[in-house]
Amino acid sequence: MDIRRALADDALGVATVHVRSWQAAYRGLMPDVYLDPLVVGELAAIYLLPQVWGSGVGRRLMLAAVNVLRDAGFAEAILWVLEGNERAQRFYEIGGWQVDGVPKDVVIADVNLAEVRYRLTL
Repeated sequence: MDIRRALADDALGVATVHVRSWQAAYRGLMPDVYLDPLVVGELAAIYLLPQVWGSGVGRRLMLAAVNVLRDAGFAEAILWVLEGNERAQRFYEIGGWQVDGVPKDVVIADVNLAEVRYRLTL
């Protein structure tokens, strides 16, 4: 097996390894209700440094990620945004993502936070 730097064409393979290894390694340690719905192609997060906000880098990165999902045969994508993160919400809405009304609560550092779900038809 060769070890090399991952390329854009490797994204689906990397995602497959990530999801399947989580499902195998954490079975019995994490609830099945969390592990079972994990899907190949899921991207956990994308962040950019503030100095490049508004430069178009985020749009290009998001477009690349959406194209990978589309090319892999996915019909839709979802993402979660922290409620009140107006900059992120505006970014996704400009990119065609739509709020579908499904809320989710997350706990970070013992603080309950609300997230809203966005959906994009690919």
